[in-house]
Amino acid sequence: MRADLVTHIPGGWAVQQFGGKAVLSANMLGTAVLCLLIPLTARATPALRAYALSAAFAMLGLCQGPLVPALMQMRRDWLPKGEGRPFALRLQALGHQIYMIINPLLPPFLALRFGWRSVPVAYAAAVAAFLAIWQRCASDRPVVAAEA
Repeated sequence: MRADLVTHIPGGWAVQQFGGKAVLSANMLGTAVLCLLIPLTARATPALRAYALSAAFAMLGLCQGPLVPALMQMRRDWLPKGEGRPFALRLQALGHQIYMIINPLLPPFLALRFGWRSVPVAYAAAVAAFLAIWQRCASDRPVVAAEA
């Protein structure tokens, strides 16, 4: 079963209660921490290794579930109406396309060059860096709430 099926509704509730920025920030923090745990779980005893890795990836999947409702709410309430919204959506689409190009290429490169453990560590570092930028730049409240 996909984690999305059991996390979108609670994620939507969390967005309504705490706001999109808080839910996305928690998502990024959880993702970074869990990515760092993946190489550590591989050091478990051979009998527990598969269970530890499975649990880490399952928690990562559950952590990612609220991402979609939070993004939808942020798109609706945080992007300005008028000419600014299509521009922001195009930038978001461009970022997604860049991710779709880089994501299949980066993990094999990192794994071959630095070992497989470097892949989740690199992702954790990228998420933590984006989280720091996000905390600095993203508004706590919708900028267009009065227009909605």
